[in-house]
Amino acid sequence: MRSPAQGRRLYRDTARIRLASQEGMDNSIIKRLRAENNTNPRDSLGWIFRQILISRSQRDQNRWKSVLSEHDKRCLAYVASGILSDEFRALLRIPGLWHQLPFGNMHKIQAMKCFEESSHYLTQILSIFTGFVRGNTQLLESIDNYTVAALEGKCPGLFKHERRQLEPLLESGKLLPGASFEQRQLFFDAVCEFKRQIPSLSTFFRDMSYLEGCARYIKELVKVERDSTVRQSLRDIFQGDENSDCVIQSSDTNFHNLRVSAVEEQFDIAQRQLWLCAMRKSLASPVGPQTALLAKSKRPSEDPVSLIQLALVSQKLGFHSSQIDQLASGDLHKEIATETLLRIQQQLNHTDGRDSFQPALKTIVNLVQEKTSLKEIEGNGDESHVQDVEAAIRVLMSDWHPYDAFTQSGLSIYECFDSAISNDGKILMRRVY
Repeated sequence: MRSPAQGRRLYRDTARIRLASQEGMDNSIIKRLRAENNTNPRDSLGWIFRQILISRSQRDQNRWKSVLSEHDKRCLAYVASGILSDEFRALLRIPGLWHQLPFGNMHKIQAMKCFEESSHYLTQILSIFTGFVRGNTQLLESIDNYTVAALEGKCPGLFKHERRQLEPLLESGKLLPGASFEQRQLFFDAVCEFKRQIPSLSTFFRDMSYLEGCARYIKELVKVERDSTVRQSLRDIFQGDENSDCVIQSSDTNFHNLRVSAVEEQFDIAQRQLWLCAMRKSLASPVGPQTALLAKSKRPSEDPVSLIQLALVSQKLGFHSSQIDQLASGDLHKEIATETLLRIQQQLNHTDGRDSFQPALKTIVNLVQEKTSLKEIEGNGDESHVQDVEAAIRVLMSDWHPYDAFTQSGLSIYECFDSAISNDGKILMRRVY
């Protein structure tokens, strides 16, 4: 039995085919649309976008647009006339890229304001596939969705098993159909000479979704104006000097200087390091508690500990703003203790909030400051730090959870505390390398 969602998709796609037939579209287009919907009825949005963009007839464009929802039309506007329109239009010559794409997320790409990074990614897709056909741009039309699906995200130039998976496709003619065997062999050789993962529009949307979490952290450091981008905003707050060295973060605790005289090069190196730090924080951020009625998972929060650490790193790298100064002046010890208690409280299903354990914070903070110096900017507390804080929390929480501090019976705090620290036994600083 079909689910309601499947039924709605089937109705929508059947209506598209019926509309195409009634409006007198070319039979080949109708057959193409019917074949597309028979295989992946929910993934034809990218193909419809491409038909609109390559059509020179306003009448045909309007017919295609009539099957789009209002949200789809807004996403089409981002693709057709947005700041990345030239990059998207350049990829129209590769038809296989436009299948099975989440173009419904274009509003998120727009809101991220990472246009330089997005433009570079899209330009690289065209450059890489043009290299695969050895500059023969006419062969780009032979790259269908089957070829793209077989290549995207893979790296046959480094992994033999992925190369072996492609060899039967080459011999059967499924790879680059419409080309001669000699052309397919040259294409296959070029693919296997490429030493990185092969990108596509599908990987673009997936990677931009990954970058979205990182961008949220970066935007906590600098205000991005309406007509600006994240990169431009970071450049505005970067204080480089031709007579000073470029700071390089070699580990979570160590920095060293590198002689780079050009300020723009200093900025490029600094902002790349800042993005890397934001990626570590984004990956390690805890996900808040989920309500059963929510259909979507709650996105990771920009937790205070990670924001303070990111601000301290950004200052070292040469970025200065009022947001950074405010974050860097925060009490890292107190935030660590607060976050620890919050996460343990969630494990115990307490809903009293931060105010309920304010008396415990001062004791834990004092203990942390006594036992550890926390000299690291990104680093973790050591094992003795973990044990000391565990002991303090175990005593302080004995009045408000089912645990007998005298007999040490009915103890659930250890399990709760274990869930409040990272897998390597370090407290809450969540390294990601």
